Amino acid sequence: MTPCTFGSSSTSQPGLGYVVISRPQTATFRVLGRHFCLSNLDLLETPERSLEHQICVWLGPDLNETSVYLIWPGRGIYSIGPPLSASNPSRMINLGTGNGAVMNCEPPNNVALELLHINPTPCFLFIQQWGEEYTTIQDEAKSLSFTSYAHIAITDFLSYLEKQKQVPGDAIQSSALEAWYNQTVDALSREAQEKFLFDPTLLLAGIIQNLGTRIKVINNFDIATEELIFIPMVFIRNWGKYLMEELISDSGKELCVKNLLESSTS
Repeated sequence: MTPCTFGSSSTSQPGLGYVVISRPQTATFRVLGRHFCLSNLDLLETPERSLEHQICVWLGPDLNETSVYLIWPGRGIYSIGPPLSASNPSRMINLGTGNGAVMNCEPPNNVALELLHINPTPCFLFIQQWGEEYTTIQDEAKSLSFTSYAHIAITDFLSYLEKQKQVPGDAIQSSALEAWYNQTVDALSREAQEKFLFDPTLLLAGIIQNLGTRIKVINNFDIATEELIFIPMVFIRNWGKYLMEELISDSGKELCVKNLLESSTS
């Protein structure tokens, strides 16, 4: 299953940003919803050299209080001190002496934690307050959660397949998998891109690839090469139950989503 291209929405002038002192870099940003903004930090030649960089983060005059996190896969999440504000609009940081942030998984921290586990490169996450109730930011963080989207997508996948049973014996044709993918991608094409942390079509392709790999390992059937295979629904239900259990597990949900995303490119 080849994932479709779900283009990024980015801007070079979000009213906030950063400057890498020791190296010129053009920063690009993805606006996520109303309160979140993401910028990948592609400056790491080697882990050792990266610790030498100094970075100035700044906030424009028209923005409200903004928390800034540096998310570094393999190292952790660093809080860039107190939130930036009109009275404190910039801060210099040294990557070698970052302030490690101990974070729970409650929103909006769930966005940072998912980026830590899933995003392939270090990035800055800006969380803007806009003077609103904190619960509003939490609700938006929940809606951005790729773990939540994975749960929704798998539930929809299983529900769709249950309706496609056309033969005796509680089985579906393998062609139903691609039909679900195409239908869902078409629906996603009408969604706003800033609703997703990552390209959602990668997750859809990963779900089907993950199921296909499971079928091949256990039953030695390759759904990618065979024109017609009947797949028992009991097999699909058990597979879906396992993934759902992983997605509600605090210790395994980010890894589960990461594996699904990686499956889409394997």
